[in-house]
Amino acid sequence: MSRVPMRGFRADQLEAARRAADISQGELAARATAILRQQKGFNPTDQAGPSVSTATVSTWVRGTRSPSPDKLAATAAALDLPMSALIDVPADERTLRTLRELSGRTQPMLATEVGVSSGLLAVLERGHGNLTDDVGRRLAKALGLPVAEVVDAYNRGRVR
Repeated sequence: MSRVPMRGFRADQLEAARRAADISQGELAARATAILRQQKGFNPTDQAGPSVSTATVSTWVRGTRSPSPDKLAATAAALDLPMSALIDVPADERTLRTLRELSGRTQPMLATEVGVSSGLLAVLERGHGNLTDDVGRRLAKALGLPVAEVVDAYNRGRVR
């Protein structure tokens, strides 16, 4: 299954931040790869493990591909930026998916942390199924947000 483009991703902000940092796309990719590997428990200097390539950064900037949240989070960290600088979705329009992406997590990452299946999280993000109080509390805790914000985001997903 192909990934749906990240809503609100600001490729122009990514490129502006890279230029302001005065680093090449290759250097940004190398820094993001080191951060990503460290976050995922790999030795940052090993060739094995997840990576952000120069070509990947280039496709994001050109708008031909949308980043995955974990790789974008590592790239934002390499530029010392919050995710909200690269994902622009007004607070009153954010869905569960947007909250997850702003946290820099993929569905499997957040689902594991919350103790639900990736399938259930996907269903909830699409506004199907029922968000139980227990799962709502666990999502809020994992995302570091108030339960009310998570419930509101879920309800916005149901309305679309």
